[in-house]
Amino acid sequence: MAGFEEFIETNAFGVKSEQYLPNENRGVTYVSRLQCVQAAIDAQLESLKKEHPNKRVAIVTFNNDVTIYLPGSKTFSIAGDKLNDYDFLLNCVSTLSIPLDATIGTSADDMTKVLFSLQEGGQTALGPALISAVGIAGTRPGSSVVLCTDGQANIGLGTLEGNDDDDTVSAFYHSVSQSALGLGVSVSIVSIKGTSCTLEHLGKVCTATQGINHEADPLKLTKNFNFILQNSIVATDVIVKMILHQGIYLRGFNNDGKGGYITEVGNATKESTITYEYGIKDLSNNEHIFANLDYLPFQVQINYTKLDGSKCVRAISKSEKITKERKVAEQEINVAVVGLHSQQQAAKLAAKGTYSKALMKQKACMRMVSKTVTAPEQAHQFVSWTREAKRLDDAIIQAKTTEETEGLHYHSSEEDCASDDEDLFIDNKEKEKRESKTDKLLLIEDQKQKTYARESRLKTRSARRKDNDQVANQIHQAQNPLFSAFTFGSNPLYDKE
Repeated sequence: MAGFEEFIETNAFGVKSEQYLPNENRGVTYVSRLQCVQAAIDAQLESLKKEHPNKRVAIVTFNNDVTIYLPGSKTFSIAGDKLNDYDFLLNCVSTLSIPLDATIGTSADDMTKVLFSLQEGGQTALGPALISAVGIAGTRPGSSVVLCTDGQANIGLGTLEGNDDDDTVSAFYHSVSQSALGLGVSVSIVSIKGTSCTLEHLGKVCTATQGINHEADPLKLTKNFNFILQNSIVATDVIVKMILHQGIYLRGFNNDGKGGYITEVGNATKESTITYEYGIKDLSNNEHIFANLDYLPFQVQINYTKLDGSKCVRAISKSEKITKERKVAEQEINVAVVGLHSQQQAAKLAAKGTYSKALMKQKACMRMVSKTVTAPEQAHQFVSWTREAKRLDDAIIQAKTTEETEGLHYHSSEEDCASDDEDLFIDNKEKEKRESKTDKLLLIEDQKQKTYARESRLKTRSARRKDNDQVANQIHQAQNPLFSAFTFGSNPLYDKE
């Protein structure tokens, strides 16, 4: 403990005695954040040794440089200009000839010694360490990276502290996400409550790779790490194609031209969930499509790569009975599915910066469902959804309040104008009204100005969330179904209030 001697002096008998502040509790033992992290990782090493002895583990630390620790006292350091070399860092296993053959079953003791020898100090080469860890984990598809930090990246690639170039920073962390997806690696981030780590950018990596982002109490890290490592990847390169009846479509998805709607998932864990919202097409001239129809057919085709490299396709077909009676449909509503969809869609809108639309999306869905809840199970799910929705709504409102205190006041209609792709194009009926060429040019120019204003506003909102990890954490976390209490009530990371 550097500097501890400064608080010890010799008493009248020549014996060193500890000095205390006035009214300080002398019966309290203080534990550092590093000690909490060491204890949490040590518990995971012991668990892996017993339950998964054939797994391989590497510890990557970062301060002024990046150090990779392996069993057998093998260490590899990356420093200087290499901290800014993306390809070198991603391919560090081959460029540094790093051996990854020892299993945790035979090397746990070595790794524990390494773990408890670590000390704090220096800068935070978080970006280079993250890329290196992804490269190491990528040698085995399905592997996971758990990044624990209590500070902002401030040296090498991905520097966040004092960096106002959001475009470059966003591009870097997007590249990390794409590299991890290509290698079949999930990235989870654990930050320490009360610190600033810029989760606005780090959280996006978790969302993209099916990892978890969490702002943790240092004393609960062991439980947090255990839960994160249980959420392991079961397949990579996952692509989901939904094929629907010709009379309906999926909102927010593009048709592939063959009646299918494609979602590129990437990594998938056993808890990965996708929800869809469908709508009825305009059939004013084709009413016969639904004539005498009693069932609607659905098919989902899942293309994926197993962890052994096998390419697989799974197809699931189902027909759902339809009704024209609203009450009948409402009685069968699955509150958990609707709630999860609402929560994830609202979180995605908030992440884009369309705060008012996010709040309205959640509110509209809850109002619709609240009128239909009758069964006890539905009521339980609705209460849980309400609690979860409040977390997200509070984060959005906090972000909006911060804007207002800084003099930014957006009317809801102005705030999210042209927020959907369809709003960026001129409606056909509007085109017919605009007969003159001048009017058409003015309309197009007006649309361009609104689009530019919106993009600038959303960019500003994302930049503002850099300074508020609590808001950024909630918004990105809400996109993960693992944090939905109504679906996963036993989630230990969810603090029930």
